[in-house]
Amino acid sequence: MNLLGWFGEPWVIEHLHQHSEIELNLIASGELHYLMGGTRVVLRAAEVTAYWAITPHRIIYCQPASKLGVLHIPLTEFLRWDIPSHLRNALLHGTPQIRRSHNPSLDCALFERWAMDLQQSVRPQTNTDPIRQHRAVMLEAEAFLHRFAQFEDSTHNQILDDSRRSTAEQLAQVIAQEYTKPITATTLARDFGLNPNYAMTVFKQAFGLTIHQFLTQHRLAHAQRLLITQDSSVLDVAFESGFQSLARFYAVFAQASKMSPRLYRARYRSSALSSLCD
Repeated sequence: MNLLGWFGEPWVIEHLHQHSEIELNLIASGELHYLMGGTRVVLRAAEVTAYWAITPHRIIYCQPASKLGVLHIPLTEFLRWDIPSHLRNALLHGTPQIRRSHNPSLDCALFERWAMDLQQSVRPQTNTDPIRQHRAVMLEAEAFLHRFAQFEDSTHNQILDDSRRSTAEQLAQVIAQEYTKPITATTLARDFGLNPNYAMTVFKQAFGLTIHQFLTQHRLAHAQRLLITQDSSVLDVAFESGFQSLARFYAVFAQASKMSPRLYRARYRSSALSSLCD
């Protein structure tokens, strides 16, 4: 996916999705609930979240009249940036970061400007230079992440306790914690004291994915993280991520990433390792 910016009224997304970019979301007004991995996260006005979007995610609730700013940063660009190591490392290890903006009005204007610039860059206009506009947005986004690293951490206020989670969300949370183990929809349902068909039905209704698809997405995201942050062999990455065979791993990886695990590592690993070692 290319550099992308958007600003406006959000909507509930029917299916979990994932992509390779670093994603920034600013809640300009209102309140949104996200599912990130297996966790429901509540974001309120003036809060910003940054995360590596290979983790399955979607918006599951929007307060009426909410406004959202979004920026997708290509991973190759992000890995070149000299942002604070604690923030960079957390994102590359799959941990969403949530902060409260120091200046919400200014940040709202910035996200809105990014969206406008990037939308203009794809329209044929005499005085528009897409390369320069993309470069300007990237320079501003890098500077924003430096400020973001100093914002007040509000992660601890965002996650709902178990008593407020639906059955499907509790199933998803267990998958997000246990996906490297040889679990199945049947064993998962049994552990919850549920009929397997019922468990699979409520999960599909809630998330738009089967339990097996959700499990595979988490294993794939884990493998992508390992490929660019560790020196393990492809075989070890496959088994450490929960795949039961190398052939299955290659098939899933190629379908999702449009490249082999080795090519994925070659494209991203050197930049990621130099960043993690700073």
